[in-house]
Amino acid sequence: MTKKLLILVALAVAISAAVVMVGAPTPTAEAASSIGAIAACPNPGFYTGTSTSGSFQGALDAAIAKAETCAGCCDMLVTWSFVAADGREGGFAGFNEVNVTIKASW
Repeated sequence: MTKKLLILVALAVAISAAVVMVGAPTPTAEAASSIGAIAACPNPGFYTGTSTSGSFQGALDAAIAKAETCAGCCDMLVTWSFVAADGREGGFAGFNEVNVTIKASW
């Protein structure tokens, strides 16, 4: 009787230890990605868009689109202000880039 009780107790301890070792489920790749996205989307934050065709408007639209993506869903209002613009033109590679940086919040 004592031997059977000892085996049952050992089995119960082993099962308890296995449950503790498993612990909480690990996040899925999608959840880990969204956690990284949240960290990469400060509010307010600076967002830069680039146009490789030399379009200021295209670069501005790209920066606003990045901020809107970070804002999430459901018709969030994104408020932004112009911070800086830069670019490069010509050279051997034929650059025609414009970068626009905005500060956005929602």
